[in-house]
Amino acid sequence: MKYCYPWLLLLGSLSLPAASVFTVEDRQILLNGEPFIVKGVCYNPTPIGLDMSLQAPYSDFYTLLFLGLTANDMASLRRMGANTIRGYGWTPGSNHQAFMDRAYNEGEDPIYMFINRWINPNTNWGDANAVNTWTNEWTRIAEETKDHPAIIGYLIGNEHNNDAGNGSNPLFWQAMETIAAAVKEVAPDKLVSVPITDRVDQVTRFDATLKSIDFWSLQVYRGTSFGSLFDEYANASEKPLVITEFGYDAFNHQANSEYPEDAKFAADVVEGLIEESEEADEVCAGVIVFEYRDEWWKATGSASAQDVGGFFNGGFPDRMMNEEWWGIFRAEDNGFLPDVLTPRALYYRLIALWNPIPDFSANFDFNNPSLVVEFERDVGDRDFRYAIEVTNDLENWRTIADNEGSIALVAKGEENLVITETPEADRVRIRVEDPRFFNRGQRTFLRAGVGTR
Repeated sequence: MKYCYPWLLLLGSLSLPAASVFTVEDRQILLNGEPFIVKGVCYNPTPIGLDMSLQAPYSDFYTLLFLGLTANDMASLRRMGANTIRGYGWTPGSNHQAFMDRAYNEGEDPIYMFINRWINPNTNWGDANAVNTWTNEWTRIAEETKDHPAIIGYLIGNEHNNDAGNGSNPLFWQAMETIAAAVKEVAPDKLVSVPITDRVDQVTRFDATLKSIDFWSLQVYRGTSFGSLFDEYANASEKPLVITEFGYDAFNHQANSEYPEDAKFAADVVEGLIEESEEADEVCAGVIVFEYRDEWWKATGSASAQDVGGFFNGGFPDRMMNEEWWGIFRAEDNGFLPDVLTPRALYYRLIALWNPIPDFSANFDFNNPSLVVEFERDVGDRDFRYAIEVTNDLENWRTIADNEGSIALVAKGEENLVITETPEADRVRIRVEDPRFFNRGQRTFLRAGVGTR
């Protein structure tokens, strides 16, 4: 058995195509020379009961040991329309091949990955040996992963500008440049950055120091809007901006409960933030939503209970960032089996935001004594709007059925409509019948379609 993994690794490497080449031009990220917009999800799938600050795997859920835990997640990410994930742990020397292969999916709807690993913010940045230790660790990670097509790049540390006075310490920024330059030397076809807190002033001050990073990586939690962020950033750097953390938690601290309708309010906020980032595409090369699932270890209390602690934030309507409630999926303990993950409203909202309008075709049966309209939708298309409309002048259309208020199609003031929805695997077949349609004089024109809400 000890010869099994090297043999599997050899087979995997032989089957892989040439590595994906990520570059930057002006404020754009390019993949093999074509524009690439980051549509990402922060992915740290910590099971209930584990504390990643105290015990292994220290957020490295990308090894063979956790393939069962993460087995269904790539399908969910692809359904959302995500093209990138950002991890929070990576152990040099461990076998991550199978996870990377699963993410890349032989090039079919690939999920690209930013590799991230903690760096001790209390390091003496003036100590060449200490900086060299971190540099060697990161170049080893780059050597091990640079040729895999699933890798988009490397995020060095996480928000360590916010600790130990690092943000104002030129030695810290020079150390980040040293590490970034070494990684770029090893992996010139991948991207490199340093994730920092929302400190555009530090970008302004140290932009010239970090010549080797490809883009600035900011974590931004200003509440329900990014506000003046993009204007501030445009004056601070000519590099692309990627917001590598942002979002809104699902817990209303003032009401002491989760927001209703599967945290619809949080989905509304995130939708608005994504739209702001898209409108600022001359500056912003994409965003990474925080986060894939709830993590129960992050606030004060037991890692086996979902606590409501967090941090005050005056930009949030409830004034609190509840650390254990950020998931696109809520989690439920399932004993020895992987946790049960249930999608919140944000999951369906991302499907609508990050996917093209679904293919749609309606069949109209005019030979039937009544009007019959039939079409299909995906089971998960909760945040797409389907509608059937009528008109007698081709200008003024009136809706007779839509799903505006729910996922199900319902009649709009048409008591005689008969609507039937029949689930078939991952599709739903819808039949709408109006037995009086041909007895309504000039109501002779009809259309059906689909769009985002």
